[in-house]
Amino acid sequence: MLGSGAAKLANVAAMASALLGAARETPAAPVIGADDMRRLTDPSGRQSLADAEPLAAIRRGADALATMTLALGWQWSVSLEDWSGAASAGGMPDSAAVNVLCRSVSFGSRTITGDPQAVASAQWDRVTAAQGTQIRMTTLDTEDELLRRWFEGRADRVARPDGTFGLPVDYAVVVTIRQLSGAGASTGEARQFLVRPATIEEEMSREAMDMKLLTLVFDPMDTFLAP
Repeated sequence: MLGSGAAKLANVAAMASALLGAARETPAAPVIGADDMRRLTDPSGRQSLADAEPLAAIRRGADALATMTLALGWQWSVSLEDWSGAASAGGMPDSAAVNVLCRSVSFGSRTITGDPQAVASAQWDRVTAAQGTQIRMTTLDTEDELLRRWFEGRADRVARPDGTFGLPVDYAVVVTIRQLSGAGASTGEARQFLVRPATIEEEMSREAMDMKLLTLVFDPMDTFLAP
């Protein structure tokens, strides 16, 4: 009986030893197999094919960019004029002075509004209107406050100090923004906006002896009126 039990224990020990040896001899499964590596790399093994198409697109984009002439931030000029029907308004600042004093201008040339409507679980975009654009101009000013005095005087024609409102013919302004070439000449492209004075903001600081800045905000007039 004892011999039989010893034989069984010897058999169990032999099986355990064999299993442990097999575990030591069996390599860990690779995270990426050889076939996967061949699919991911080109024949030279240097470049991932997954990256090849994006890299080719970047090269094509760089080649296209090399043939383009990009517009720079300074390639524009701006002028302020009385509306064509406002011959009696007068008092406009010199256009050349406005263009020199204006440091930046921002606007949206198109604003289309809509009213989303639910259709079961979907959505229907119901276009409602085309709106005019607001124009923001950041400018310097002269020591005698040329632009501030002009803007406030024009705003007083919109809403008079006596509580009445003026007529558009008295306060409407045409803002013209022209595109310039790299040499500074006009390209002939000009965008005109019929607007009125809305808000003026003044920024003054003594910290770094900065120059005074104005932000002139013009709101759009009736969209069916031509500049």
